[in-house]
Amino acid sequence: MSLGHELGHLVLAPTSGLDDEKAAYRFGAAFLAPRETLLREVGRRRTDITSEELFILKRRFGISVAALLYRLRDLGVISERYSQEWWRYIGSMGWKKEEPHETLPEKPQWLAQSTLRAFSEGLITRADAEALLEHPLETTAGPSRRRALAALPRETRAALLVKQAAAAADFYASERVDSDDELVDY
Repeated sequence: MSLGHELGHLVLAPTSGLDDEKAAYRFGAAFLAPRETLLREVGRRRTDITSEELFILKRRFGISVAALLYRLRDLGVISERYSQEWWRYIGSMGWKKEEPHETLPEKPQWLAQSTLRAFSEGLITRADAEALLEHPLETTAGPSRRRALAALPRETRAALLVKQAAAAADFYASERVDSDDELVDY
């Protein structure tokens, strides 16, 4: 949320009369909990919401319960009156200083997944993968379909390839690519 808030300061140019800080926080909340995604999760209008549900949403979107309540109020999902009831409850529970169910920092996964994919596809060696990940691999390569195909007798391989080619030809004969590069069935 802090990074989203700071990004808001960089990209927003609030008109006069708007509070720069509030606008940046609203930007951060909207960035992390986009309108349609949040509405799909909670609904367009709520008269009641439990703390347990807010904790689930907190983990899902990576923002505090306080930020969620602001966002839900801004989107009109909860009323101003109900929002104020929540703020009184948060104060009585001591959550202004420390909310329960603190969100753990995210652990980046893209490099690990891409490295493991490259290793699985035979694009890099185990040593290369371990060097990129900075730890030994705890996994073994799964069954390789390419290696299994290559191990078959030549006649069996040829028959499978002919069968696969025919299936692909049938697929493309019954489908057409439209202007947006999406497959459309006609």
